[in-house]
Amino acid sequence: MDTLKPTIPDSSAAPAVSPPSSNPSATSNTVPIRIHKSTARILRSIVTKLNRKSHGKKVRPDQVISKALSLLTDVHLAEIEKASYDSKDQFEIEFKKYCQKNGNISKDEFLKRLMAAALPQIETPSSAQ
Repeated sequence: MDTLKPTIPDSSAAPAVSPPSSNPSATSNTVPIRIHKSTARILRSIVTKLNRKSHGKKVRPDQVISKALSLLTDVHLAEIEKASYDSKDQFEIEFKKYCQKNGNISKDEFLKRLMAAALPQIETPSSAQ
């Protein structure tokens, strides 16, 4: 009766699997960045439109983004920054500006002054009706 003996594979014959290289020259020059689906859709649309040509290399999304970033001005960056503020942030910014210009007061006093200036404007349109 033949018995089957388990065979152990020869480790020298197996292809060597090397660990990921830690060599900086072997690493990629790209990094993943999260963007909204709508932004990615617009970017893909632009790249697709640019690549509808019979000659030349393909345009990469990186090229479109790089060009767009170079066109941003300080005004655009300020708009983006301001859009990231919520009401509390805007209040803090205005409070600090007021204190630098007019001297230190409490936030409560600042809020009172804001309300005193705003309430007559709010009441005027409703009394006209």
